[in-house]
Amino acid sequence: MNLLDDAQLEFENLKREVEATQGRYKKNASKIIKSLGCLETYLGKLVTEWENKDDKWRPEGNGADVKMGNLSGLDQLVTTDKMGDFHTKFASQFRELRKFLLEDLD
Repeated sequence: MNLLDDAQLEFENLKREVEATQGRYKKNASKIIKSLGCLETYLGKLVTEWENKDDKWRPEGNGADVKMGNLSGLDQLVTTDKMGDFHTKFASQFRELRKFLLEDLD
């Protein structure tokens, strides 16, 4: 969970950096900022879902006994369902971000 929290903070920081340096991007600054915001928001929701669970529910130790079905957002991280939230809200948005960044290098 700490890794997701760290990743969320990194996307948030990167978004702020792009906002502060928009003039350095050729054409996609607003699209890059929007994509970073979507990625940060998605991860933030997962972290919040985890943090809002009752303490009595939380597993001790490494969390190996967590029943992912109790965490709908986190459950999407391990599913192979291509229409699940992870694939539609994160993975596809990440691919878009990559495309925008590469276009700006031209």
